[in-house]
Amino acid sequence: MKKILFLFILISQITYSQNDLILKINHLMGPSLMTQTALGTNNLNQDFNLSRIQYYISEISIVHDNNQTTAITNTWLLINGLENTEINLGSFDIDSVKTITYSIGVDSTNNHLDPSLYNSNHALAPKSPSMHWGWTSGYRFIAIEGSASGNNFELHVVGDASYTPVSLNYNQTGADNNEVTIEINANYNETMKNLNVVSGFTVHGGETNQEVVTATLNFKESVFSAKESDNVVVEPTPIIDKTNYDLSIYPNPNNGAFKIELNGFEEAIIYNSIGIKINSIEEKVQNISLNEKGIYFIHFIQKDKTNLVKKVIVQ
Repeated sequence: MKKILFLFILISQITYSQNDLILKINHLMGPSLMTQTALGTNNLNQDFNLSRIQYYISEISIVHDNNQTTAITNTWLLINGLENTEINLGSFDIDSVKTITYSIGVDSTNNHLDPSLYNSNHALAPKSPSMHWGWTSGYRFIAIEGSASGNNFELHVVGDASYTPVSLNYNQTGADNNEVTIEINANYNETMKNLNVVSGFTVHGGETNQEVVTATLNFKESVFSAKESDNVVVEPTPIIDKTNYDLSIYPNPNNGAFKIELNGFEEAIIYNSIGIKINSIEEKVQNISLNEKGIYFIHFIQKDKTNLVKKVIVQ
């Protein structure tokens, strides 16, 4: 009987061993790493740059192992899309991650508290540039600033009603050196989806503003995706040379059928707007057929480096 009890305890310890839970966010602009000079293109075919992209994440919850749920309590994260994000959320009885759920913004209970009460290192403490809008509205849930066609735009999302849930599914098993890493791709090319960025708007508001509604929907449905294994290839930010290469891809825009000429490059790789590799071309001239409408990015490769990027619009 003692042997059976000892075996049960041993199995329990192995099954429910503590692992550090690491949250890693890959900040992207299309298939490339996000930088202040990274060029985005929305679905309205408008080019833009982002000089600021910050947002809060709160109320993180993990479904794992035998459909158990673990809430990451008393945790608020201020994410800066221009800085590396790899955060140890703590040690938990988690081995196999099935789903991560979190919300963009600050929960209503904490949204209207005094920021000065927090330690300076706390995510909800006063920041520069400011992430707090005032006692009534609370924190800026999302702060986006940038430019398009020479016009600056600014979008700050506030208000309890703009609190936005996100849920991502995974199929990963097993810890590595007592660490379980949840990796998220955040593609900021999708932040400006259906927003007329060339108009140079300035919006500070909540759910009554259409730009705010559109932006929060983009964050909920389009910006984030689960990164598992190598399903998404994160390329270094390329050198974008806009001169004298329009004949490399034609016609553009197109209906999904077009031709690529390498024109001296060794290879061309096609990515969709969220960074998933679609195809690789090594022939000097090749006909391409794409079924899905949208924006694609073609990286032209020379000597193992991305030297040039061209966007393709499939209508």
